[in-house]
Amino acid sequence: PVDSDDSEDTAEPTVLLEQLISVANEVNVYPNPNSTGVFYVDLGKVELETTQLQVIDAVGRVIDNMKLVDDMNRLIELQIPAAKGVYYLRIITEGYGSVTKQLIITE
Repeated sequence: PVDSDDSEDTAEPTVLLEQLISVANEVNVYPNPNSTGVFYVDLGKVELETTQLQVIDAVGRVIDNMKLVDDMNRLIELQIPAAKGVYYLRIITEGYGSVTKQLIITE
């Protein structure tokens, strides 16, 4: 007979999803949109020891990559030396997955 008690297996993805949503809600990027390419990333209470930030252009190329450490400032100035357009900020956390925020550089 097969044990059909999957309660443990289904609880873990729910917890991970809640933690991922929490990361998404904690991180604020401003001013967005802007014309300078300078954004401020406020990491709130996100655990930094296993966090990485990537800036990705519209075709999927990583144009900036930053690993964060615990003693780092939680407000990061991010400069995108690129043309106007849409970019993506991917916040990668070990154990929780990744969250992506859209960045827009206007004329």
